[in-house]
Amino acid sequence: MTKPVLSVRNLTTSFKLRKGWFPAISGVSFDVMPNETLCLVGESGCGKSITAMSAMGLLKGQHGCRVSGEVWFDGRNLAELAEAELRKIRGNKLAMIFQEPMTSLNPVLPIGLQVGEPLMFHRGMTRHEAEQEAVRLLEQVKLPDARRRINHYPHQFSGGMRQRVMIAIALACGPQILFADEPTTALDVTIQSQVLALLQEIRDEHAFALVLITHDLGVVATIADRVAV
Repeated sequence: MTKPVLSVRNLTTSFKLRKGWFPAISGVSFDVMPNETLCLVGESGCGKSITAMSAMGLLKGQHGCRVSGEVWFDGRNLAELAEAELRKIRGNKLAMIFQEPMTSLNPVLPIGLQVGEPLMFHRGMTRHEAEQEAVRLLEQVKLPDARRRINHYPHQFSGGMRQRVMIAIALACGPQILFADEPTTALDVTIQSQVLALLQEIRDEHAFALVLITHDLGVVATIADRVAV
């Protein structure tokens, strides 16, 4: 039987409010199998994004936040790793497409530099090498006129184009698992369909596991291999 590429066990994330600690998620457990698309489904505000961010260690050590449980990946419990070790994994073997590309992209840096940044950090590329690879990645996600547009800034792109940039950043280092947090939010129906088709095409080409967070059952019906509610 195939072993999971990621195992989350009893994941609980609590936030401190005036009257004490309150859990946003409590005792969440799920497995992600190699090369599958797992849809994490639930109503707005139920903790889907918190689950993904907790699993990636993005909330670890944050003031007023407490995370417990186990997240097993590549033979190690990510919950026990120091931030320096997590940084070697995040953006490299584990990647995430955040929910709102306009606020996730840096408004004062050209998109070519933002796509190339993980390549310089994780792969030791020079800025020129990273820029050339960024062009290839942007062409892969079907961004028009990628070579010219690497010097443009996020505000110069439409919502669908910014989402393609986010996908390119997440794919830069060839992750084993890609978390996609509501990747079709605020996009019109036609662009939603294009983004979903692109994610499926790239997942099949690169053979990584995709964890898609959504509350849209139409998206689930289109793309899911398994569903976790």
